[in-house]
Amino acid sequence: MGSVRLRSARLLPSTSARFYADLLPWLVFAVADRTGGVGPLRSAIAALAIAAFQCVTAHRSGVSLALPKVSTLLFAIFIALSLVISNGGVEWRFARAVVTGTLSLVLLVTSWRSPLTEAYVRADSKPSLWSDPHFSTDNGRLARHWSAAFGVVAISFTFGAILRGSVATTLLNWLAPILVLALAVARASTVPIETTGSRLVEAVELLSSGRGDGDSRGRGPGPRLVE
Repeated sequence: MGSVRLRSARLLPSTSARFYADLLPWLVFAVADRTGGVGPLRSAIAALAIAAFQCVTAHRSGVSLALPKVSTLLFAIFIALSLVISNGGVEWRFARAVVTGTLSLVLLVTSWRSPLTEAYVRADSKPSLWSDPHFSTDNGRLARHWSAAFGVVAISFTFGAILRGSVATTLLNWLAPILVLALAVARASTVPIETTGSRLVEAVELLSSGRGDGDSRGRGPGPRLVE
């Protein structure tokens, strides 16, 4: 029985509105940077303002979220570098690729110790799950999932900057990134929460009471045993 593992029918709440809302600074930068006359510096300033506002609102609500803090720090660094090397003939057409690639790298590096997605999952899941070893493992996997998605988008932005032209711009700077992120959202909603050990007795009790497939009070499907 030590090899028996539980898998909850409930999915990781990776598509929570708060998670996507906290990605807004990156979306604003990506869109504004491609708008004529705005440029990467003004786009970064707009993104920084949004990220700073998110930090303030999160602090006031008593919620500790790492993503707004990371966004504020990275866009502040980007603005500082932009001001320092503004006359250095830098190829700013790669700005979106650099910024998106940085987000991908941060998600990847933090995924093994303190995934940026974990706070959002904690907010939408029962505290009894937080101490389970699979909780951190699944959150790390979820963070790496988003890291891969943003990494692919960064590569698309890079080729979009290299291969100039209306077709390349439309395909690599807009259509491909939108498709990749749409697939990432769809895939993220299918990552299961896994539990072990102490949950076994609870699962057996639910199954034996006839509530394993959902009870009459609409609680939805209960956990199921998997080998």
